[in-house]
Amino acid sequence: TYNIKVTDQSVSSDLHHMTIAGLIPVETTYVGADGPTRFTLVGREVRFEPVPTMKPGETVEFHIKVKAAKPGTAVFDATMRWDEFGELIVGHDRTTIVNA
Repeated sequence: TYNIKVTDQSVSSDLHHMTIAGLIPVETTYVGADGPTRFTLVGREVRFEPVPTMKPGETVEFHIKVKAAKPGTAVFDATMRWDEFGELIVGHDRTTIVNA
């Protein structure tokens, strides 16, 4: 399970329309996903609908479940964006699969 945890670390500013997407590695197969908003699976990408508003200090979590399919180095990429910060933020998680 890939866990994506987001906290609004500001002291006085809300975040608006924060979106998360996760790209499932080819070495794995999709099992399921959950989070505070609905999601769609488009190819190998899980796209969560925007979280409308996050208050300062608020934390939300998203989970994407996969199953090992073949040996290799699986790289999971997650992206995040919100209205007040137009740049795309990308995170990577590498997992070595020995026996699938």
